[in-house]
Amino acid sequence: MTLLYTGTSGLIRAYLAHEAEHTEFRELLLEGELPVITSELTRVEFASAVSVAQRGNRVEVSSRVLDRFDRDRWSRGGITLLRLNPGSLLSRT
Repeated sequence: MTLLYTGTSGLIRAYLAHEAEHTEFRELLLEGELPVITSELTRVEFASAVSVAQRGNRVEVSSRVLDRFDRDRWSRGGITLLRLNPGSLLSRT
């Protein structure tokens, strides 16, 4: 099975039309056939970046973008957030 992993910057490019390479990222990550995964931290970072974009007048209503992101997380074949589990990453001493 092939999955696509993206960080917050890739998703910002996919959702915000003013970003460089927006069309390519939107097609790959939001309209493509492959499942997309990212860290659960991405939701927090994404919300922060969208708020900054709204303050800079690059997004009209940040809540609409966040709502779309959240809907895409639950849609079939949408974006999956990988839960952080530090216990599995760090050895116990």
